[in-house]
Amino acid sequence: YVKTRPAEERLTPGIKRLVHELQARNVEVFFISGGFRELILPVADVLGIPRQNIFANRFVYMADDELGAGGYPTIRVRGFDPKEPTSRDGGKPEAIRKIRQMNPYQTVVMVGDGITDLEAVQETGGADLFIGYSGVVERPIVKANADWYVD
Repeated sequence: YVKTRPAEERLTPGIKRLVHELQARNVEVFFISGGFRELILPVADVLGIPRQNIFANRFVYMADDELGAGGYPTIRVRGFDPKEPTSRDGGKPEAIRKIRQMNPYQTVVMVGDGITDLEAVQETGGADLFIGYSGVVERPIVKANADWYVD
């Protein structure tokens, strides 16, 4: 997937410019996703988001006992790491609480298009403000409950 769909091709229009403009203003940008780190890393690299600023699920791998092609064991995805906050309900607010523990931010803003992004502002210790975004998909509940909404 990563080879056939390079990260540059998977970016939402305008996101690279937005992230770079925020970073130029010394705003630290974090990537909090329920997706998998292995697919997110190339996108974060293109956006210039440091890997320590990524909160995402991690695959757990297992090697087969028998050797495959070339004399190496076949590596398979066995599941995901349940220690990652984004692997469970309430994970995005938990990630934001961790970010707040590591950094003395006065304000944390969450931008997203999903219900779990919206939930990140509804829990204590989560984001202070939620900006809904319909660049990928418009969800009426997100639009109705966002502090701000960008079409």
